[in-house]
Amino acid sequence: KLMSDPQYNSSRIYHYTSLDPAKRANSAFLMGAFMVIILKKSADEAWAKFKDLQPGFKPFRDATFGECTYKCTILDCLRGLEYAIKLGWFDIENFNLRDYEFYERVENGDFNWVL
Repeated sequence: KLMSDPQYNSSRIYHYTSLDPAKRANSAFLMGAFMVIILKKSADEAWAKFKDLQPGFKPFRDATFGECTYKCTILDCLRGLEYAIKLGWFDIENFNLRDYEFYERVENGDFNWVL
């Protein structure tokens, strides 16, 4: 809402994260997701802002302690989000944050997938 106010048209958003590789990857994904969801950029357009940053980003993985047999990149996640929007599986206008926050708690089922 704030960014749609004409008073802030020339304002910039600054986002700071640590040098921790996992936090950097999460941070880059969140900024990319903002570009895909709110700014209506493609996943590839959003990723272009980050792809040449050094050091590079670690791929995401599951929460197990064993060896990971796949690489799930930030671009993979942004493309998945873009596709979910295209299919109508995710709509920011109808996203119920209260329900999401309720069901993602362990005592309420730990449902943390957004479909």
